[in-house]
Amino acid sequence: MVKTNFHHTIYELTGSVLDLAKIDKDSELLDKKIIQNEELATLDLSDMTEEEELEKYLREISKLSEPEIQEVLEVFHAYI
Repeated sequence: MVKTNFHHTIYELTGSVLDLAKIDKDSELLDKKIIQNEELATLDLSDMTEEEELEKYLREISKLSEPEIQEVLEVFHAYI
């Protein structure tokens, strides 16, 4: 994102959950982040812990690789 001299420049970034997490959310240039999912899906999350729900979402909906899933889970563990 590059600041311009125009009155309004709006940036909408698309990408995976992991890619977008690396972008500074407090940037005055960023309007919104859009997680790129190609398909609609439903998940059966009954009788699962929050960690299991997150892992299932990352694997089946976000289609992240195993190292990427582990990276997100490490951040999740740091905040719980």
